[in-house]
Amino acid sequence: MNRRELLFALGALAARVTRAARVQSRVLVIYPELPDPERRLLRVIVDNFSAATSGAGWTPIERALSNAASPADLERLIADAGPAAILALGAAAIGLVEQAHPSLPIIAAAAEIPVPTPGLGGISLVANPKHVFGTLAEIVPNIKSVAVVLQIERFGWLRPHMEQAARERALQLSVYPAQTIAEAANQYLTILRQSNPKEDSLWLLNQREFLTPDTLPRLIEEAWARDIVTFSSVLEHVNQGALFAHYLSPATLGRRLSKLTLTAGERPAPIMLDDAPARALNLRTARHLAGVVNLRKTADFDLILGKT
Repeated sequence: MNRRELLFALGALAARVTRAARVQSRVLVIYPELPDPERRLLRVIVDNFSAATSGAGWTPIERALSNAASPADLERLIADAGPAAILALGAAAIGLVEQAHPSLPIIAAAAEIPVPTPGLGGISLVANPKHVFGTLAEIVPNIKSVAVVLQIERFGWLRPHMEQAARERALQLSVYPAQTIAEAANQYLTILRQSNPKEDSLWLLNQREFLTPDTLPRLIEEAWARDIVTFSSVLEHVNQGALFAHYLSPATLGRRLSKLTLTAGERPAPIMLDDAPARALNLRTARHLAGVVNLRKTADFDLILGKT
């Protein structure tokens, strides 16, 4: 082989290596087609994810999925994109990936994912109870017990995480199981009637089947009348009168997901609870509970509602 042929061969090999590297650094980002405000939230997650992964030399390929998308549709997307990993945002996209069973690293987020979930890596929408109880101790330091109504089929996986976090804070955790809205209503009423406003509290989980537009205002009103500290896992509940809640920080989540994706080929990523949530507080409720709430700490929240 003469010098010219050698240079040509080396150039062709370099081109193939470059193409292979480019394919290996693609990540397919899938999410459902949703209206605002959900679409805006997903947009912030994706933009921050894409900025971080692009800066590290990866190429994000975005695809919005319709409600009619099938596992076969996803398989065609994967074949066309040739990604090294998949980021699935939202329950519909995650479910589709689980049905398709691609032999690629899968990172999932923006959904209530049990921890752990075999075959998936990523970040659950559920805030780590350690942060929830940390905020409780910070703003209402005299609280000694936390009551929670729990639908076991949906949130039974979360119970050990709650119990561990409660032990670390020397809190007494009382779990009240419920299957129906009637059972949940009775449990909430029992908790509020038996609670000591100086040391007991109630945690509302994201259980829409129990906390409906009809039942939630009644529960908040009852808690207000009895001066019971009531906090939540749902941002909207703070607007309704719950003392505080932890909620998804989309920009932070996007950047954290990029780190998981960039290392997904080196080691399998686990499903983790959200360890970097934002925090919201209802100032009107905090002032109403001024006898137990540390009002000096109210300025430390990301979002403050109920100012008037």
